[in-house]
Amino acid sequence: MNKFILMRDGAKIFTRIIGSGEPLLLLHGNGNDSSFFDKQIIGFKRDFKVIAMDTRGHGKSDKGYNLNFEDLSKDVLDVLDNLKIQCANILGFSDGANLALTFAKNYPKRVKRLVLNSPNKDFSQVKFIPRILSYIFYYNLKILSKIFTGLRNYFSVYKLIFDKIKIIDSDYKKFDFPVLIIAGERDLIYLENFYKVAKKIKKSKLYIVKNHGHKVARTNPNEYNKVVLDFLKKEVK
Repeated sequence: MNKFILMRDGAKIFTRIIGSGEPLLLLHGNGNDSSFFDKQIIGFKRDFKVIAMDTRGHGKSDKGYNLNFEDLSKDVLDVLDNLKIQCANILGFSDGANLALTFAKNYPKRVKRLVLNSPNKDFSQVKFIPRILSYIFYYNLKILSKIFTGLRNYFSVYKLIFDKIKIIDSDYKKFDFPVLIIAGERDLIYLENFYKVAKKIKKSKLYIVKNHGHKVARTNPNEYNKVVLDFLKKEVK
């Protein structure tokens, strides 16, 4: 089932709902949409009610020109409230992981299990070369978006990668639910950051997929799906 869900400010968020079972919300990365997880949905829908939303400004959802993770976490809350889901499993990739982390910090009681695929608290955690290339692309896009108004939404989405997550160490103490941190060995983000986050969360598990990069969900869906499903199927104590 596909539907548009109305947000508190009147914006419409496109949402795909597939399968049955415990709710599993999927949050894609920057510049993507819910189709990023097509290879996951095929495997997850047998055991879970998969909810894949296009984040504001992405895919078929309404545009947004002042995007930040704090406000986007309210969109996630509105989606769950509209679907009458009190507590959900949440999987986020890249910016989607940053959004999932922000949501979990703000609404910890609404999370049953959390999967963070390549989160980064701030942009300094991205490796040097891709970080420099991103800055170059950002400033060029900023100039072009002032000339070509059709690029305005794309620019507002892209600059989300520089939005620092507002989370401090004491916030992790709110996480009284299992957390899986998963990433590729060749990720764009320094691996040490994943180890640091894992140490701060008492019920966390870290899994690094060998010989794969940032988009391991697409490049190695078999291993990725197995690891995630094994985690999600474990009983929450």
